[in-house]
Amino acid sequence: MVFSVTAHAVVDPTPNQMGIYFDQNADSRSWNIGINIPFFLYVILTNPSAPEISGFEVGYWVDVAAGYDSNFYRLGNNLEKPGSDLGDSSNHMQGDYVVQFDEPVPAAPSVILVRWQYMLLTPMVVSLNLGPAVVQSIDDEYPAYYSEGSVIPVPMGYQCCLVNADCGLTEKVTSFGHVKSLYR
Repeated sequence: MVFSVTAHAVVDPTPNQMGIYFDQNADSRSWNIGINIPFFLYVILTNPSAPEISGFEVGYWVDVAAGYDSNFYRLGNNLEKPGSDLGDSSNHMQGDYVVQFDEPVPAAPSVILVRWQYMLLTPMVVSLNLGPAVVQSIDDEYPAYYSEGSVIPVPMGYQCCLVNADCGLTEKVTSFGHVKSLYR
């Protein structure tokens, strides 16, 4: 498997951020997609402050209209770098990753952690969100990444990604509970 890092600038220059993006440069968090067209989404660590990344932990959940879960279909779920995953990402609607890479990855402005491929079976709006892993290294309600034996929290800012809508969050969110309250 090929590991992807890019040297391009990302939209948000804030250090130690993690988000879901439609592109490998971490520039696009919303996109309009038609039905029966496969598309990729990437979980990306942006602007890590550590010199290398040896793993990460992050939870995710997907919001769709009631009864439409089966119309948002995951075709692929791949770690971008070989490693051991102690999380459970088998459910396309919610899960987590707790990953230790086989080899550390050099830091870059955009470090791809996970690559998903999805397809819509009916026109719909989908919200994909990140938060803490189920079992956290530090109980702080944040995702994190590992570097040189340290756990580095990722105090999430804008972590939503929207299919067929504009993400448009204008405020930074500071906790997993706050993010979940935005979608109730």
